[in-house]
Amino acid sequence: MTRITLLSGLLFLSSILSAQEIDIYKEWKIFVGDNVEMAKMSYNDSNWKLIPTAGAFENNGFPDFEGYGWARKKVVIPSSLKMAAEKVGYLNLMLGRIDDVDITYFNEKQVGATGQAPPNYVGEYNKFRNYKIDLKDVLWDKENLIAVRIYDAMGNGGFGGNVFRISVPSDNVFKSFTGNIEAN
Repeated sequence: MTRITLLSGLLFLSSILSAQEIDIYKEWKIFVGDNVEMAKMSYNDSNWKLIPTAGAFENNGFPDFEGYGWARKKVVIPSSLKMAAEKVGYLNLMLGRIDDVDITYFNEKQVGATGQAPPNYVGEYNKFRNYKIDLKDVLWDKENLIAVRIYDAMGNGGFGGNVFRISVPSDNVFKSFTGNIEAN
């Protein structure tokens, strides 16, 4: 009986977590070059390369990528997340690891940066990107834009890992599970 209770609790927890996030791993557009206008929602990215999943530029048609590039993704955030998000005051934007440096925008507003581009270069290719999205910047049930300015000094540049999502943060989700766990 204890195992059934535990399994039921884990399935319930899994349904809560999956309902509170949006997978953004697939279908990014990338471009090699640099122009801060690329962070704007009105920027025309129709000639950019569409890649099936977030990954290194070198593995997606730009074998000699070094320097600046951009990645963009449009995503609809359903208003069904709004009430839960308002309880914590923000959404999490998780972008895996970015090689080497990034400045990340959400609907034209900078939400994060990791590393430092030249002339004072500091690469942060091994750090997980987790940024806060202010709820006042979200266009609920409409298209939102994530734009990432990337600087790569050498080797593969762009996205790494597979944790790419927008989620409602919760530090008490595990407290909601009240099942008893007993060892047999």
